[in-house]
Amino acid sequence: MGTEVELKGSCQCGAVRFRARAKSDEAYYCHCAMCRRAFGNIFATLVPVAKADVTWETRAPDYYASSKIARRGFCAKCGTPLSF
Repeated sequence: MGTEVELKGSCQCGAVRFRARAKSDEAYYCHCAMCRRAFGNIFATLVPVAKADVTWETRAPDYYASSKIARRGFCAKCGTPLSF
């Protein structure tokens, strides 16, 4: 079992800043078509975090419903993907 770690980050322009608590050993790559498009890469690196463990410090991201089951958070100012 991983230990709990605090993650801090922001979008590229700094308009959306966050803090989150996650387990240190939980991360994965997703190669689905939607993740490849959203990240402009051959995969997306994702860390599972409960909504209750995320604090948006400046403002919440804007959201795009990319499918019936997925809502992706992003910065509307610079386009950085932030949540899934």
